[in-house]
Amino acid sequence: MGNRLETSPLESTFQNNSQLSSSDLEDAKNRVLQGMEQENNMPIVWEPRLVEELRAVHVVDIACGLDHSLVLCRM
Repeated sequence: MGNRLETSPLESTFQNNSQLSSSDLEDAKNRVLQGMEQENNMPIVWEPRLVEELRAVHVVDIACGLDHSLVLCRM
């Protein structure tokens, strides 16, 4: 547990690059497709559950959609 934030593998690869080569774009496409494949294997949880990582965090608002959950926190 902690306040560790995960970053996208694409963010670190393509950050601060104004021009990308075709091989860079192909690499990005492959990484996105791999991520989508991994998501297909994730269980879908339709029931509310406690998020332990947010236990000590001041939650201001929550929004949920078909493919996402968003928690707005006050620091």
